[in-house]
Amino acid sequence: MAPRLATECPHCRAPGFGHINVERGAPCSFYGSATQTIAGDIHGCGRCSYQTRTPRNHARTDPKWCDYCNS
Repeated sequence: MAPRLATECPHCRAPGFGHINVERGAPCSFYGSATQTIAGDIHGCGRCSYQTRTPRNHARTDPKWCDYCNS
């Protein structure tokens, strides 16, 4: 918690900017359809509505996690 409190919001400069959610939908490496695998992290401010999205390091997800491939 201390690192988050030490991080200022880039928009309003209030302390407490950090991870608030994830974005699902990384594409399947076989079909390209969206999966439930995490595609990115959402960081936001507790004071204002400013948010940023940071993509995860993987570009595509293994088909074993794809709802379409496994239906």
